[in-house]
Amino acid sequence: MTLKIFRSSCYSLKYKYFKLNEDDILSIVKDYLLTQLDLEQSQGKLGIVQANNGAIHVVAAFGEADNDSIQNLDLKVLANEIELNGPISALDDSFHMNLREANEQLQKLLEKLENEGI
Repeated sequence: MTLKIFRSSCYSLKYKYFKLNEDDILSIVKDYLLTQLDLEQSQGKLGIVQANNGAIHVVAAFGEADNDSIQNLDLKVLANEIELNGPISALDDSFHMNLREANEQLQKLLEKLENEGI
C-alpha cells in the first residue's frame, strides 16, 4: 500500500478549509434559524431539497412544540410553493456586492486617504 501525500496548489496553511456534509449544513442552518424565532419551545423539520426548476434549497419549517403535524409536511412541495426568504436572498439586488470589486474600491479609498495625509 502506498501512502499518498496531499499536495495541491490550492492547499495553503494561510486558510482554514471546511467540507460540510448534509447533517453539518442542516445543523448550522437550524441553529441560526432558531435564533431568529420568538419561540421558547419549538419543533421543526428541515432538509435539503431540489425544487422543480433544479435549484437546491434548504427548506425549514418550525412551529410550537405541541404541534406534531409539522412532521407531515412535504419539504419538496413546500420548496415549490414558497419564495426565497433568507436574510440574503430577500435583499434587493442593489445590496449585493462583488467582494473583489468592494476590495478594490476600499484599496483605492485607502490610497486616496493616505495620499491626502488623512
